[in-house]
Amino acid sequence: MNTNNSSLALACEDEDTETDLEQLRDEVLAGLSEAPKTLPSKLHSTSVGPKLFDFLCTLPEFYPARTEMEMQLVSLRDLGE
Repeated sequence: MNTNNSSLALACEDEDTETDLEQLRDEVLAGLSEAPKTLPSKLHSTSVGPKLFDFLCTLPEFYPARTEMEMQLVSLRDLGE
């Protein structure tokens, strides 16, 4: 996987300190290097969680999530008609 660290840093730019950001980056990269890929659950419950999810959804490897979200939007539009 080609991870763009600068994009990840931008996605998480509101971290309190550079050390926090470095620790977060290390945890994310370590988890994404595993097979299967993982992320610590604590990341989902912080202010970074939604930004991290949005960033991950832009990666080619995250195609299923983008497809699922698009299908849900179409379904919601259909329900509204």
